[in-house]
Amino acid sequence: MMAWLACGVLMPAAAQDITTPPLPQRATSAQEPRVAVSIPAQPLLSALRAFGLQTRSQVLFHEALLSGREAVAVYGAYTPQEALELLLARTGLAIATQRARSFTLKAAQGGPQARGALRWTVPAIALS
Repeated sequence: MMAWLACGVLMPAAAQDITTPPLPQRATSAQEPRVAVSIPAQPLLSALRAFGLQTRSQVLFHEALLSGREAVAVYGAYTPQEALELLLARTGLAIATQRARSFTLKAAQGGPQARGALRWTVPAIALS
């Protein structure tokens, strides 16, 4: 069963914001423009909602994978993939697949594995 989460107003994070270090410059195609990203450290689900709104991207994941995980703060101009990679730093999750501005998450190699029944969840965004 697929569930769509509406991206709503984000709650301020209680954790201290950590400034994101710049990524090494890598070649980007004309299809991957950089976008301004401003996401404070917060629970990963909220951070993924903010990511979706700010980058106009979708992220597909098993809901159980996000339980108890926190995203680091990400500020700067990044491609959607770079911004997502930074959000996932230290979460034990990684990008499994990428297509245009759609990403699928998985447990990283050697990372904690999800237990029990898993549901796929996609934060929805409105594209104009």
